[in-house]
Amino acid sequence: MARGLGLIYQADDRARAEQLDRWRRYLIAEADAGRQVPANWNPVKPWSCIMLKVVEDHAFWAECVHVPASAWTAAGSRGRPVIASEASVLNSLAGGKDAQESVAEDSGERKRRAQANRDKRMAKKKRARDDREELKRYREKPDKANGLALLVL
Repeated sequence: MARGLGLIYQADDRARAEQLDRWRRYLIAEADAGRQVPANWNPVKPWSCIMLKVVEDHAFWAECVHVPASAWTAAGSRGRPVIASEASVLNSLAGGKDAQESVAEDSGERKRRAQANRDKRMAKKKRARDDREELKRYREKPDKANGLALLVL
């Protein structure tokens, strides 16, 4: 389920970036031409009507959420769900998916990953060093102190 939320987020972001302004221009043109517009259309405050039109755009949501989610589920929920238009763009790019991956790596993702791996290695070394020092202190203590410490615990 968590991976499917990415599709919903992408579709919502795309709808806000592309569909809102498209619907606003369309409804303004329809009202200016004297054609029928939705009953809740208000040129001064158009956004509530526009948001309803975006939500009711079944073709858009099917392309961006329903079809990719169904295809992803049918494929055994493996990999990353991809929107059909995104897949066609990746196929038409020179280098295809490799071009997208190289762009992602160039954008700093590779540096972040390398730093995270370095941090993990350093933490592991520190834990090992602390364990060695603790063992060394334990071995240097007299046997009586070790026995008493066990009885107190």
